[in-house]
Amino acid sequence: MSIKFFNIKIDPTCGNLENQMFDKVDPYVCFYIDTPGWGGEKAQTSSKDNDCQPDWGDEEVTLENLGDEPATLELQIKIYDKDMGFDDKVAQGVVDLGSLQQPGGDCHLRIKVDNNLIFPDVWLEMDYETSGWGN
Repeated sequence: MSIKFFNIKIDPTCGNLENQMFDKVDPYVCFYIDTPGWGGEKAQTSSKDNDCQPDWGDEEVTLENLGDEPATLELQIKIYDKDMGFDDKVAQGVVDLGSLQQPGGDCHLRIKVDNNLIFPDVWLEMDYETSGWGN
């Protein structure tokens, strides 16, 4: 079983990813599902240089080998700032794969990925397509 994400972007009607103190954010999104057995499935977008309102609309990210019951798993989403050395995590969110729709339904996600107390919340939006599983 698999899932594909596309039209990935930060919701432009809400907050932006915040710049670091001395550097503008160069964001990329990491997707991770801890599958049964050894390890898990990982994928990521490209990084966007100096972009607080990134749009990866031209990219698709696919996670495969999700086992026989992917609706029992969780998707972890983390947005990182690409740096010369260690990349900084700037936002994260979790999606229960059991809440996703089968192909043909409303296959759109809007996930809160940041909970700043001072700045507006940040939401990641994307469309998805499963390989035939979902509610």
